[in-house]
Amino acid sequence: ALDPMEMYAEIEVLQELLQQSESEREALLKQLIARNKLLESLALTDELTGLPNRRAMEQALPQMLPHSAAQEKSVYSDYICLFAIDVDFFKRVNDTYGHPTGDGVLREIAARLQRQTRGNSWFYRYGGEEFICLTVGIGPETAWEYGEELREAIASEPFKTAEGVEIPLTISIGGAIAPLSGITAQGVKIGQDPQALLEFADRALYQAKGEGRNRVQFCPYSEILCKFDPNPLDAQ
Repeated sequence: ALDPMEMYAEIEVLQELLQQSESEREALLKQLIARNKLLESLALTDELTGLPNRRAMEQALPQMLPHSAAQEKSVYSDYICLFAIDVDFFKRVNDTYGHPTGDGVLREIAARLQRQTRGNSWFYRYGGEEFICLTVGIGPETAWEYGEELREAIASEPFKTAEGVEIPLTISIGGAIAPLSGITAQGVKIGQDPQALLEFADRALYQAKGEGRNRVQFCPYSEILCKFDPNPLDAQ
């Protein structure tokens, strides 16, 4: 004959084991989720500077722009500005002082740029000594002023090495500004086409470097409109 009390005791033990097993599975699941989030974060973060990397920019841009434009209440809410930023004579720094010093320079530049972050601006390390700044909600005049702020933030003081050596720092900036809506090419809004903006900003960057570096150069707004609409005045 079965003793009911013993049966109840065995059931309680089994329930405890089952609960413990579920608890262990839940703990393991949480660890896996945390690990996956960490791996995803590392995959989208530049290890040297801590900035989001190129992959992060390419993934975030399609979702980021409509949300940012909707949140911005200024009269320029339908504009996006992309800055391509290149460190001047960076190879010379590496060749003269070594790559560890060059790494320190990149970290310092990233930190100075981040201190100039605005409400609707994001910085990325695009690769090597090149950075990208995306800014939503500013018009052409404000974009130029912001570009100058970024340039001055780097040129205002030299980088000091651990040995006390001062290394002058400057950057060249190429800018491209476009409407988030209104001008389309094959159904794609220019403001939501990062490749087009990068091409215009890169063109301006090379011009800035060719004209002496340590300067801000914008791709003419009229060129952007004409490329995406043969009758830009009709599109306004």
